[in-house]
Amino acid sequence: MKRHWSTLLARFEALSLRERILVLSASTLTLLVLFLFLGILPILGALDRAQLRVQTAEDQMLLFASLAEQYQAVHTSLEQKKSVIENGPRGQALSKLEALAQRANLRVDSMAPESAGRNEKYVETKVLVNLKGVGLADVVNYLSQIESAQENFAIKTLRIQANRNQATLLDVTFTVSSFEPLGTPRTQ
Repeated sequence: MKRHWSTLLARFEALSLRERILVLSASTLTLLVLFLFLGILPILGALDRAQLRVQTAEDQMLLFASLAEQYQAVHTSLEQKKSVIENGPRGQALSKLEALAQRANLRVDSMAPESAGRNEKYVETKVLVNLKGVGLADVVNYLSQIESAQENFAIKTLRIQANRNQATLLDVTFTVSSFEPLGTPRTQ
């Protein structure tokens, strides 16, 4: 290795001043380019990738916080619904719907229980309600009373069509659903 350096040094000393300046400039430029491509650019690339990972992690944290907030809201709503179901009146869907119809000054054409589902904790009660020849305001009032009743009724299906005999009146068919905990029914 020393011999190679000695040979290079001897050749360098044999060059003219102008040639030495050119060789030193080219060598310096080559070293700077090598330093840039092998030292600086990889470090800058690593910094960019690190900043991108940090930004991605921050975005994921914001998304996670938003999802956690949504989960908490849904969980709170579910707990409230469970409480209403657990503590609400039971076994009165038909009679309560009939009483709400009377309060809305409506005559129910027919009201019939439908088959519904159940799981290990709750049983669903469904009632099919038919109204014939009723006014729109009366229907809206009745549906509003059903939705706001303490029994936690929910209107699952709704079909409205013009009455065949009087075009200003409506025929309305809808399904009301409610849930009760499994066990012995109680009334309030």
